[in-house]
Amino acid sequence: SGRALAANRADVIILEDGSTWGVYTDDSQLRFGVHGASALGPGRFTASLVEYSYSDPVAPRVDYTGTGEPRSNIRATAAAGRELLLQYDLNYERAASLTELAGRYALDQGTVLAIGPQGQVQWVDVNGCEMSGTAGPRPSGRNVFDLSLVYRGAQCRHGDGTELRGVAYLDATVQPPRLISLALFGDRRLGFVSRAARLQ
Repeated sequence: SGRALAANRADVIILEDGSTWGVYTDDSQLRFGVHGASALGPGRFTASLVEYSYSDPVAPRVDYTGTGEPRSNIRATAAAGRELLLQYDLNYERAASLTELAGRYALDQGTVLAIGPQGQVQWVDVNGCEMSGTAGPRPSGRNVFDLSLVYRGAQCRHGDGTELRGVAYLDATVQPPRLISLALFGDRRLGFVSRAARLQ
């Protein structure tokens, strides 16, 4: 985790295959999600990330270059003064636990995302559109979960039966813990993003 741009917090997950997922927030709201690929070797970091936002349909690609060390830090820049400053979180190396992930998480508009002890995911928005599916530990054993979700209901603006895939990560270094998640539709449009606090 770290920051991207001057006022944004960046929670970025780089998986074992280089696939990269991230959620950027500021002091009051989600800004956007990012997805792409990155490479980190001794002293060097490169990434090509697409920025997804509900408010901006353009979804620009941003290419970063810089320095980095595995299990340490990343310092990279891109055009227009963008920067990505990240510190490694040892929490990533913990075994993924559905028991720890289970809970209720506060989203926007007063809605709540629920995750059950077997990884069942359910959320209903204020208009009655339901999103459900599963969160499951990845084969790597790291503290990241694969998301497989689907929207159900005639009220869903994305369409009944629309599927999305992504990842989730529980940031237990803060209190209350926060669910960091990003899922995309098959055509790579933004489907779901969160940095939601767990309800006590």
